[in-house]
Amino acid sequence: VVSPCLPERWCPCSLVRKFRGDTFEISIEACGEDAELWIDGERRPIGQPIAASGNAQRRSVIVRARA
Repeated sequence: VVSPCLPERWCPCSLVRKFRGDTFEISIEACGEDAELWIDGERRPIGQPIAASGNAQRRSVIVRARA
């Protein structure tokens, strides 16, 4: 479950996380009032689990975290 809340000075940042065979390239692009989550170009609800494909895919995750 992703529910981003980071100190403002941490934005922007990025990381790579391998999980159940997939590689998640996670970019935290901005901090502001509202959090947003985008996975592979599709906006997702905050708090929704991110499922691994199990097929060794590279996944793009963009997070706009609230301050």
